[in-house]
Amino acid sequence: MEAGQLMDDLVEEILLRFPPEDPASLVRAALVCKGWHRLISNPNFGRMFREFHHRTIPMLGLICNLENVDASSSEDHFVSCFVPTSACCQLCGRFVPKSSSSQLRPGCRSGWRALDARHGRVLLHTFPYGSTKTMVVWNPITNEQLKLPKLPQDPNAYRWGWSATVLCALGSDCNHLDCHRGPFHVVFVGYCSIKGMFTRVYSSKSGAWCELASAKNIHGCLRTKPTVLMGNALYFRFYDRMILKYDLSSREMCIILFPATINLQEFVLTTSGDFCFGLAAVEGSKLYLWSKKASPANGDDRWARSRVVELKTILPDRALSTSPSLCGFAEAVGVIILRTDDGFFTINLKSGQVMKIEHDGIDEVTSTTLFHTQASTLHS
Repeated sequence: MEAGQLMDDLVEEILLRFPPEDPASLVRAALVCKGWHRLISNPNFGRMFREFHHRTIPMLGLICNLENVDASSSEDHFVSCFVPTSACCQLCGRFVPKSSSSQLRPGCRSGWRALDARHGRVLLHTFPYGSTKTMVVWNPITNEQLKLPKLPQDPNAYRWGWSATVLCALGSDCNHLDCHRGPFHVVFVGYCSIKGMFTRVYSSKSGAWCELASAKNIHGCLRTKPTVLMGNALYFRFYDRMILKYDLSSREMCIILFPATINLQEFVLTTSGDFCFGLAAVEGSKLYLWSKKASPANGDDRWARSRVVELKTILPDRALSTSPSLCGFAEAVGVIILRTDDGFFTINLKSGQVMKIEHDGIDEVTSTTLFHTQASTLHS
């Protein structure tokens, strides 16, 4: 083995032992010299780093919708921003699409609201909900945006609720660790009296919307809330005790009903590592988790309460003077976000780690893992 290769191997072994809680240390190391930058920016390094630490992608921040207290009209009531949850990522810039440029910049324009985020992209839409739908896909790593073509106009198609999400177009053929530059889809689900529930899918390859499915026998008012992706299916929330499942392969829709034993006023959709789809709710000082195996079968027989978390044991007393409320779920890392009287907290359902989010004015969390340590981050 040549001396240069041996030295690279030794340096790589040292870099692999950098603490995953401080990914900024790897960024600083990449600036030392071209050789270190080459090692760290190699796509294989990110995989080896996660395997060495037995870790998933670290969550460095959340996309949140904030109330704009200076708003002069209802259209300007919200503004979206990146809120850091790691000490190594303290820059919190508000972002909005600009019609006159292909770049997003920190600013304080409002009227845009983050709807969902997945696979390195954020989906934003115009506010209020009842206006003509304009959506933008933002890549926070490259700071690029794409304004989607307007949806075809159908009479009353958006009056009874709608939802949408963004995801990698490669599906199970991709590990989704570094696909933010690749092709993507935006799935839109709406309801109208003629078609019933229907889906439209935007493809970044074709640059157009196409209608893929409709179900006249499904009725209900969807909530414009973040979705979850489990396996090859997306799950959307209704206002009542139903969840819509959309199978990306078969392009079929079906309804999942809540079991009668679950009495929920508010909940968030969740996923778990054992390929279970589920939901979470807070009652009093307890966080309840239910799970349902990902299956096309409807009904209550597959539901089970999988876990109860006593919040008194993990949150400060001042946070529980009233019952907390759920704000969101970070699907890629299994993190619940809670609003309490003492601010916002994240709870990692796997490790049990609790972290306080030091930011005021958050109205809603559109959860995502951003700026994880990968080659794309170092090149940006």
